[in-house]
Amino acid sequence: MSFESTVTSYCEERRLFSGVKRVLLAVSGGVDSLSLLYFMMGQDDLYIEVIYCDHGLRDVSEIQKDQGVIRSVLGGSGLVFHVKVLQIDSSGIGVECAAREARLNAYQEILSNSELDAVVMAHHRDDLCETMLMQLSKGAKSRLYGILPRQILYGMSILRPFLGVTKSEILEYAAEHGLTYSDDSTNLSAPYIRNQCREKVMPALEDVFPAYRTAFARFSQYMQDRLGFEQRILAPYWAFVSYFPGGLKCRLEGLSDMDPFLRQQFLLQFIEAVSPSVRIEGSHLESILQCDALGTNKKNFELPEGLRFELNSKYWVLYQLSAEIDRFEPQEIQIGEVYRSFLGEMSLSTKRLTAYVDPALRVRGSEILDLDCLSEGSLSIRYPQEGDVFWPLGADAPVSLDVFLQKQGLLKRERENVALLYSGATIVWVVGCRLSEQVRISPNTRRFLYLEFSREDS
Repeated sequence: MSFESTVTSYCEERRLFSGVKRVLLAVSGGVDSLSLLYFMMGQDDLYIEVIYCDHGLRDVSEIQKDQGVIRSVLGGSGLVFHVKVLQIDSSGIGVECAAREARLNAYQEILSNSELDAVVMAHHRDDLCETMLMQLSKGAKSRLYGILPRQILYGMSILRPFLGVTKSEILEYAAEHGLTYSDDSTNLSAPYIRNQCREKVMPALEDVFPAYRTAFARFSQYMQDRLGFEQRILAPYWAFVSYFPGGLKCRLEGLSDMDPFLRQQFLLQFIEAVSPSVRIEGSHLESILQCDALGTNKKNFELPEGLRFELNSKYWVLYQLSAEIDRFEPQEIQIGEVYRSFLGEMSLSTKRLTAYVDPALRVRGSEILDLDCLSEGSLSIRYPQEGDVFWPLGADAPVSLDVFLQKQGLLKRERENVALLYSGATIVWVVGCRLSEQVRISPNTRRFLYLEFSREDS
C-alpha cells in the first residue's frame, strides 16, 4: 500500500476529517510537517492555512531556513502563511512545556479569529511509541494511549493524520517527492528527555523487538477504547462537579459509593478537565487518593503546570494558581422604563452582567423586589469587600456576608468573585443566591422592580 493510501485509510477508518472543511496546518520546516504540508495540499476538498512558530530559541539563520523550505513547498499556491514569534516563559514548567503552551496559544488565537475548524499536526507512529514509553517509565496512570488521532485541547480540535505511518515511511515519501527540509538543532540536544529517548532507548528497543511499533499502536487503540468506556461509566458523576473562576470543585458526597479504581479514573479526568495538557504522575495520584481515603480534613497538593489541588471533607478543589479571572468594573445599573404587568407597575433591567454563579446552588435567574425600599433610584454592582454585611431573605437579622457565603458552600476563591447588587449601603441581591430581607415584597408593596441575571457566556 502506498504512503498516500495508508494515510487516507487511517483517516477514513477514524472519520478524522468528518465535518472538517477548513484547517490550520502546523509546520516547522522539518521533514514530518513539511511532508504533511505537501500531502495536505493534494486534498482538494480542504481549505488550508499554514502557521510557523518562532520560539526564539535558535539562530536566525535556522529560522530563515525553516521559512524558506516552507515557502518553497507553498510555491504559488496562495495559501495563507502565518508566522508567529512567541514569548517563552519557562519559569516553573520547563522550556519544552512552555514552548508547547505558547504554540497552542498561537493556534488558539488564529482559530478564535477565523472560521477554521481544526489544527492539523504531523505526529507519527514513532512519536506515539516514544510518548507511551515515556509515560510508562515515569509511572503515569493516565494517557497511556500516547497520542490521540483526534483531540480537543483548549477548545480546539487537533487532528493527527500521520499517526498511522512511521518516521522511515515519511523520509521515503519526502525523498520520493524531492522535498528539501531543515533540521532543528534542538532535536539533537541531550538535555531534552525525549531526544535521549529517541536517540538511545528506541533504537535499543527495536534491536530486541523489531515489530514494537505495531504492538504499541495496537495497545494505544486498546487504551483509547478503554478510555471511551470509562468516560461513559463516569458520566453520571459529573453532576457533582461545578465550575468556579479558574477551576472546578466536586462534592464528595456524590462519590461515596464509587469503586476505588473508578474514583482514581474520575480524579484523573477531573484534573485533565482543568488542564488538558497536564502530565500527572502516579506519585501525585497516590498521595491524593491516600489522603482522600483517610478522609483528611484539609490538604493541599501542588501539581505540574501551576495547578493546586485542595482536599477537604466536602470537596475536591482544583484550580490554576495563575488563572486570570475576567472581573467586571463596579458600575451603576439604571432602572428601566416602568410598564404595566400582572404584578402592577414593574421596572425591568435588561443589562447583562458578567459575574459568577455557582451552578451547584439553586440559582435564581431573576428576582422581584420592592422598588420603594431602595435607598437610591438606581442600583450598582460590585464584588464583595471586607466587612460587608448582608440581611438574607427570611433571616432574623443581618450577618457577615462572608459567613453567609461560607454557609452556602462557597470556597474562598468563589466568595471573592460573587456579584453583589446594592443601593446606597444596602446589599440588595447576592446575585444568583439570595435576595435581601430589606427589599422583600409585602402586602404594602406598591411598586415592583424586576431584576434578571444571565451569565455572559450563556
